[in-house]
Amino acid sequence: MAAGVLFLVPGWVRRAGALQFAISAVYLVSLSVVAPALWFDPFGALLKIVPLMGATLVVMAFQEKR
Repeated sequence: MAAGVLFLVPGWVRRAGALQFAISAVYLVSLSVVAPALWFDPFGALLKIVPLMGATLVVMAFQEKR
C-alpha cells in the first residue's frame, strides 16, 4: 500500500512504479514456485497481476519529467 500511496505523489511516480513493479514480480515468481496451481484459479489469482504490471509501466512511461 505504501508504494501505491507514493504513486500519488508527483515527484515519486517513477520510483514508486519501479517499486510496485519489483514487488509484483517477486510476488508473481514466488507464488508461481510455491503454488503453481494458482495460475488456474477461476478468479485469476496470479493472472490478474500481469496486466497490472503493464499498467504500472504505462503510467511510468507517461509521467512527465519536470
